[in-house]
Amino acid sequence: MTEQKKPYFDSLDALRFAAAFAVFVFHVGRDLFDFFESKSLFPGFVWITKITDKGALGVNFFFVLSGFLITYLMFWECENTGNFSYKKFLLRRTLRIWPLYFLIVLLGFVLFPWLLPDFETTHQAINYLFFLANFDEIKHGALDSINFLTSPWSIAVEEQFYVVWGLIGFVFMRAIVHRNQIMKFFIFGLLVLSLFFRMVHIEDSRVLYYHTLAVMPDLLIGCLLAVLWYENPALFRKIRLWKSWQSWSVYAFGFALILTKNLLFTGVLVVAERYVIALFFAFIITDQIAHQRRFPNVFLHNKALQLGKISYGLYMYHLLVMHFLNKYWLSQLHFVDHAALKYAVAAVLYFLVSWLAVVILSQWSYRFFELPFLKIKEKFG
Repeated sequence: MTEQKKPYFDSLDALRFAAAFAVFVFHVGRDLFDFFESKSLFPGFVWITKITDKGALGVNFFFVLSGFLITYLMFWECENTGNFSYKKFLLRRTLRIWPLYFLIVLLGFVLFPWLLPDFETTHQAINYLFFLANFDEIKHGALDSINFLTSPWSIAVEEQFYVVWGLIGFVFMRAIVHRNQIMKFFIFGLLVLSLFFRMVHIEDSRVLYYHTLAVMPDLLIGCLLAVLWYENPALFRKIRLWKSWQSWSVYAFGFALILTKNLLFTGVLVVAERYVIALFFAFIITDQIAHQRRFPNVFLHNKALQLGKISYGLYMYHLLVMHFLNKYWLSQLHFVDHAALKYAVAAVLYFLVSWLAVVILSQWSYRFFELPFLKIKEKFG
């Protein structure tokens, strides 16, 4: 069998950057909202944070994208090698995810408590060691001020899903005749299970946000997109024939849905929120791949691709940087004269300094820490 090069969608790197930046903006907005709320000097910021709060959906987008990519590559591996190696799949995920994940765990539970006298956390290290950080977040997260230990929760969810979904792929992907139907059967079954779970826990917002069964719709709809793509690629090629106004109308509708989601998804409709928004994110992925959408400016596009490559670091490090900037700088500010203006300047500086520090740290981490593991990962491609 002729060896084929593994598919790579460079336009998705720009989406990774956008998702990571959205999460960063969300957490900056939360920090500044808490700061200004106590000062009562910047009431207009409340409305700004209503928009920045939607940046939390960047995590949802990462889930949809992860589900799509791992399932698409499962199909590609079977079609081009005649097999799907569960062992190599887990090794690739381990080499990509574990080093940075456990670096954050090491900092939060070993180094910082040892080096900083005032550093303590109610999070439980044992949960993080076994990729149960999302369950730890449900129990301890609301009580803990060490917010950079929040980031690993979504990585834990993905690891749990990889183990199960990869095993399903190992067992059934080689069934060439009914492979698509089998995979769709599992996807729809798990979607129904998640819907039932969300209905049972509709009153518990932390369970709905962090529990694996509650957030599975994002990953599963990404998986479904990959299955449908391989089942009927001609259907997706038709999207290329869409006129620009048709595509941008869907974008406008989707983003309007996101901005008004707190008004639309109330009561029993809360259970459907992830399903609906995940479908919009699946459309974005489809449109970006089909049209190879790019930033209008070549420089911006190249920068987005570059930042997309380090998006894992941007996501994992941003709360670490913000934790120390908030603790040792922002929370220490005390202005008397022209306070409103000075606090506004402080907010802008907090945003810029945080982002610059996160980018520099992530680039350094990618080059000197993550890349050696990624080179080993390629041997299991």
